[in-house]
Amino acid sequence: MVLGPDELADLDNLTIIRPDTLYVRVFRTGDIREEDLLKIAVKLAHADVQMARLMRPDSELLEDWSGQFARLRQERPSDILPDNFRLDEEALWFDKLTERRDGESDIQPQRISSPLRVTAITCDSHDGSYVRLLEWHTTTGQLRRWAMPIAMLSGNGEEMRRILLENGLTYISTPPAQPAVRVHLAVTPRTPGHQRGENRLAQWRVRAPG
Repeated sequence: MVLGPDELADLDNLTIIRPDTLYVRVFRTGDIREEDLLKIAVKLAHADVQMARLMRPDSELLEDWSGQFARLRQERPSDILPDNFRLDEEALWFDKLTERRDGESDIQPQRISSPLRVTAITCDSHDGSYVRLLEWHTTTGQLRRWAMPIAMLSGNGEEMRRILLENGLTYISTPPAQPAVRVHLAVTPRTPGHQRGENRLAQWRVRAPG
């Protein structure tokens, strides 16, 4: 796969590797920002690549990324989202597809919430009481985390919405966009961790709003 200027500009929304790929060589050609190289490394880490090397065009080794993947999975959340969702600095969006009379489709972006990430999934030692670890910044810029019980996505989700707003999330939609919020929080294809055990759950509840 070749990542040119257009692909690098849209790197957050691209799938750059096939599933179950274990070994990767990345050839650095031309002018590429270190920030973009880091994004590529993060994507490979969350795709469970085992070995990756950054090379010059002549195959000279520039850097072995393999030993960094465990740290990147912990420090850099994956932003791989369910279909039709996207996340940027402004908001979490849902791109609703609507069909026109001529058979073509239009995309109507719906603002779902201020930036809101699901960074991990965990459960108790009996494989029950599942929670999602949510992460966002408050109106004053403070990082906030909450281990949200997945059961809060049942019903109309108003209690979940109340807690998020009460704890500094700037905006979260009301119906009819509300179901999209619950889909985003329930369906997270790749998160940095899926842990079991009461100790891990207790650690994530240190900053539980309420």
